[in-house]
Amino acid sequence: MSLLNPKVLMGDHNDLGSKTTQLHMLNKRLEYSQKYQKAIFDGQPNIIVANFNIQTLCDGNRAFLDFFGYSDIPSFLAEHECICDFFIEREGYLSTMIEGKNWIEYIKENPGYSHYVLMKKGDKEHVFSVSVNEVHIENDKINIASFSDITELEGYKKTLEERIKAEVAKNLNKDRIMHNQSKSIQMGEMLNMIAHQWRQPLNAISASAISVSMKLELGELGPEDIREHLTYIQWRVQKMSQTINDFMNFFKPDQEVQQFRLGDVMKEIESLMRAQLQARGIRLHYDSRNPIVMCSYKKELAHVLINLIANARDAYEGKHLDSKPIEILLVQAEDETIHISVRDRAGGISPENMDKIFNPYFTTKDQGKGTGIGLYMSKRIVCEILKGMIEAVNTESGAEFIITFKNKYIT
Repeated sequence: MSLLNPKVLMGDHNDLGSKTTQLHMLNKRLEYSQKYQKAIFDGQPNIIVANFNIQTLCDGNRAFLDFFGYSDIPSFLAEHECICDFFIEREGYLSTMIEGKNWIEYIKENPGYSHYVLMKKGDKEHVFSVSVNEVHIENDKINIASFSDITELEGYKKTLEERIKAEVAKNLNKDRIMHNQSKSIQMGEMLNMIAHQWRQPLNAISASAISVSMKLELGELGPEDIREHLTYIQWRVQKMSQTINDFMNFFKPDQEVQQFRLGDVMKEIESLMRAQLQARGIRLHYDSRNPIVMCSYKKELAHVLINLIANARDAYEGKHLDSKPIEILLVQAEDETIHISVRDRAGGISPENMDKIFNPYFTTKDQGKGTGIGLYMSKRIVCEILKGMIEAVNTESGAEFIITFKNKYIT
């Protein structure tokens, strides 16, 4: 009979017959729970380590042990105190101490940035994306670090960039190349959004597994605790599955005129981008109650808005401001012309760049952080598909992008 059977988990006092049998069944339940939680912990593809405070390693999953070639945690601790012993110090990557702070402290104090680590397995260097989540168990503070191996993705990205540069140098079929680049950028943005959406749930699942293990070791784990943690983990997994469905549906190609309200489009965009915007302290402001009904290409307009919001998001990078809003405004003129503006307060566009921002391959971002395709493709979508125009102006505190097009009618 399965140990997940409610009758087995709850116990049937009529059948147990004796305290010895009750104790035996309790031990079986605890043993099963421990194995179940360990399977979840070890089943994570990412390297996951738990540190007391910020330095001393107290646990790690199977991916951690396999990567470094240790059979168990005591074997690792006999030679090392921290996974940071294996960090390869190189510009652009985490080291044990950064700006006078331990690497865990540095990540926690800079949640809006992406953090990367270089570590070696055999002769091969691996690139990891790192996140840290803090949990409290009893009086202990535990930091759970998740290391996601993105070596192949980085290699693919580098290869793709080299291929794009080669194609552009040949100047063959420029429009086709730029269209493909745009799709790659959209895919990269989508993967980035999914990564932000999944990071916290994955850490929460790991924290739940560690919490059960700790309670088990302290002799404080009961059947109700088991049910609570299993229900929580199942709920988290279902939410992660729904995230994938939402992204797939949103990015399906669909060039048909639809009737919709901007507030409804913005709710979908906010749902996709919420995690990465919140991590940077950025808030979206829009009027979800605006009654204006638009008839246009909904998904194409949504892709333009995502590009403009992402542009505003990047404009705030490195700026320490008390407030980082992005405002979306909608106005309909008497002649049925629609005006949509996207405003930020990140300082605006320099005069020498104002006439270049919609040019292909023009970017003000550091090398490797921008392609100069997003705004160019946004202008093409507005002009060629929405049959409108887009312009950029500076306000007193930032930049404003204004999209203008005629409201269509569905007949």
